[in-house]
Amino acid sequence: MNSFIENSLKEFVQKREDIFGIRSEFVGFESSQTDAENSTKGLQSEAIFGCIRYRNENGNILSSPALVLKNPPDPTTSLVAEATILQFVNEIFIYGHILPFFANLETSVLELIPKFYGSFIQTYPQFSQAVILLENLRHSNYQNAPCKSFLNYNHLSLMVRSLGKFHAFSYLAKELDPVHFQTYALSLNPISGPIIGNHPGSLTILGTHGLTFLALQSKYKHFVPIIENLLNKADQILVTVFKKERDNPWAVIRHGDYLSGNVMFKYENGEPTHLKMFDFSSSSLSSPVLDLASLLYLNANQETRDVCFDQLIDDYCDSLSSLPIPIKKLPSRDVIITELQSKAFYAYIIASFFLPFLVAEDLGMGSFHQFLPPKYVHYDKFLELPIDVRTNVILNWGGQTCAQYLADILKDMLKRGFIQGSGLSNIG
Repeated sequence: MNSFIENSLKEFVQKREDIFGIRSEFVGFESSQTDAENSTKGLQSEAIFGCIRYRNENGNILSSPALVLKNPPDPTTSLVAEATILQFVNEIFIYGHILPFFANLETSVLELIPKFYGSFIQTYPQFSQAVILLENLRHSNYQNAPCKSFLNYNHLSLMVRSLGKFHAFSYLAKELDPVHFQTYALSLNPISGPIIGNHPGSLTILGTHGLTFLALQSKYKHFVPIIENLLNKADQILVTVFKKERDNPWAVIRHGDYLSGNVMFKYENGEPTHLKMFDFSSSSLSSPVLDLASLLYLNANQETRDVCFDQLIDDYCDSLSSLPIPIKKLPSRDVIITELQSKAFYAYIIASFFLPFLVAEDLGMGSFHQFLPPKYVHYDKFLELPIDVRTNVILNWGGQTCAQYLADILKDMLKRGFIQGSGLSNIG
């Protein structure tokens, strides 16, 4: 543990008399290796699990509630430090300002997130270090999703319903306090996730991985040029969609990375009953379907989409009106479908990057190191690899299995008329 985090914890003990009592002193931090081994690993941040040991005013050594200390990678060693730091600033702003703002309007938003204990930032001479202190949900009987990639309907339904409720707070805020909502929403850094700026050009190559499988079927051959044209503009599509979304009347503060790895479930009799979402580092003011489409195409396989797609859309729409306070202006199901028709291809671009990671882990394909050229085998962090090496690793890691999944996504989007310019809405 570095000196910045240790000093932050000392200050935390002194400030939070509601947790530690008066005149308590920091003793140390007791790490939990078990929690660390069972946690979801992220590309853009690091996490330390454990509890604070402190001495109270009576001289007794006690332990704090179980904590997760989340901090960005060392900016002096990370090649993507600038983008990562911007994302981390966003996450601090979400926990420290936007979620409390929502909670002041209606407290049930707190049911969707872990307890936030605070954050500490080093800003002089520049932003270089930070830490976020969160509740360790595992100690409240929450568990990671059963897999990284494809979930069953019960998990997906809970996820889309929780997402709809989270998005509903934006619509509530627009009605009850539009000035503060706009101020908070526009204060988020204009980033669209860890892809833009970190992997220029690679998304076109990755997206073609699924298109190759699609082209093998005569039924879809004449749509290949349309999709190729879109993939050639992949970087531009991602940048443009977020710039335009600020003027979208249905824009919400979206989660930004709402996938199975960023939620935890509580179970009763083997079925998921409650959910907590975390990792808001890619949040932005944008269309709600950017969250929804990512979930439907990265965490549902084609069999599930064939059977449950419409029901999941209904579940999402129903949950938009689930807050105790009625909201006058909510997007209808037709509006959501229209939004998907114009923006769902975003999810394919995202899937071409992330799905290989998810599938590889679920299928036990090992770490990315096995696909590295000899000169790069000593690299421990994927995002610090050169762009061309990263791209080849992703293509090889997911392999033909992932290429088939990507082709399934394209076929599903074509069938539903979700690819602009395809003119196809009636493929069976």
